Amino acid sequence: MPLSQPRDSPSADAEAYLVRHSIRNRKQLQEQIEQDIAVQMEELRVQMRKREEAVRANEEVEREVERLVEQRKLERKIEERMRKEMQARKKEEG
Repeated sequence: MPLSQPRDSPSADAEAYLVRHSIRNRKQLQEQIEQDIAVQMEELRVQMRKREEAVRANEEVEREVERLVEQRKLERKIEERMRKEMQARKKEEG
């Protein structure tokens, strides 16, 4: 009984690639490989740009959070000052 190639073998994958892209000679194979590499490189560039945009957006959010934290600190100081002034007035009145 002859041994057959398993369906998930490298040669089966290579054959499927050749069939899928209608490759009949080495030149077509080389062109297809170059095209696949170019497509993958463009996909990588797109992903890199998206990551860079996400980093910039995150930095902007961080700056906004810092601004809001500082604003809240100022609001708390003002609130505390107002509370102390009200307590002082109550003591003067009472």
